[in-house]
Amino acid sequence: MNSNGVVHISEAATLGLHAMIVLACDPERRLTVKDLALALGASANHLAKVMGSLTRARLVGSVRGPAGGFTLARGAADICLLEVYEAIDGALRPHNCLLGERRCTGTCMLGDLVKDTNAAFVRRLATTRLDSLARTWRTKRAAAGRKRDVGAGRGESAKRGRSVSVAARVTRR
Repeated sequence: MNSNGVVHISEAATLGLHAMIVLACDPERRLTVKDLALALGASANHLAKVMGSLTRARLVGSVRGPAGGFTLARGAADICLLEVYEAIDGALRPHNCLLGERRCTGTCMLGDLVKDTNAAFVRRLATTRLDSLARTWRTKRAAAGRKRDVGAGRGESAKRGRSVSVAARVTRR
């Protein structure tokens, strides 16, 4: 949340949220930063920092080495988006004034609009679990008939035979 009360999700938190959903789609499989960066079309360097934050928050487990990578530290049904957000951007402390500081005397001109919007956003993050987003994403990808390789094409991951299309993973479940 930025200082003027408008909902803001940093690029790092956005990457973290997306990476966690990719991991939730195949929770038994270890994915490297390169695998995740390729799947998300993101910078591997930036994503590595994000994954470090998620590891420190114990939301993902990591294994180093040639067969290493990241997996969810616990079940996708047990991880909410608020945990992921706060692991990266810190505690969510909504501000309820769009002006960034109190300028109104007494009651806000916008009433409870900003306060209620912020509360709804925090509630939604707290009640949305990774498993439901992963399930929805897999279904939409399968319906669209799209394939996006996770771990394919570049680097050592592809050489290790880690390439699996998201559409293929959906049909195996």
